[in-house]
Amino acid sequence: MICIDNSEWMRNDNYSLSRFEAQARAHRLGQKKDVLVYVLKQVQTVEEQVRASAEHKLAVANQSIIVGFFDNNTSAEDRREYLGSLLWECKKEEVAPV
Repeated sequence: MICIDNSEWMRNDNYSLSRFEAQARAHRLGQKKDVLVYVLKQVQTVEEQVRASAEHKLAVANQSIIVGFFDNNTSAEDRREYLGSLLWECKKEEVAPV
C-alpha cells in the first residue's frame, strides 16, 4: 500500500512523477499482488489547484505523445487535426471555472 499526502508536491518539484515513482518502486520490490494507492486530498486549497494543474499537464503530455502516430498509416493532416482537437480541449478546460 502506498499513501501519498497533499504535501508531496512541496517536497518535489514534479508531484506527478514522484507519485508514479513511488508506485513503480512498490512493484519493483517484487510485489506480485495489486498495489493500493491512496492519495489524501484536501479540498478547496492551493495544493488542490497545484495538484490538478500537475495532473492536467501530465495528461496533456501523454496525449501529445499519441500525436506522433508512429503507425506509418496516419497522414500529416490527420495528425494536425488530432493535435488541433487536443489544443481545443485544453483551451476549453482552462476557461472552465474551477
